[in-house]
Amino acid sequence: MRGDPPLLTDSDVDGLAWEFLRSRYVDTIYAGWSPDRRLDTFLRRRGLGRVADDGDLSNIVLDRIMRYVGIVPRELSDMTDESPVPIH
Repeated sequence: MRGDPPLLTDSDVDGLAWEFLRSRYVDTIYAGWSPDRRLDTFLRRRGLGRVADDGDLSNIVLDRIMRYVGIVPRELSDMTDESPVPIH
């Protein structure tokens, strides 16, 4: 019996984390929302309700976001691609 394929690869998790960090959900308008609520809304608006509904998987994405938060440049326009390494 084959199991279901994984919903997200590690590369997918990275991509979602960076996409979230470039989204409006990190803006001050959502400052009153918990990180979980922000991510849940972000995922659902992208048609990723299955990821949002999977607590373990959404926690993996949230953990990746939190890891990258400290290295996001102040101006995301400083980045030319989706690499987690800012250009200096």
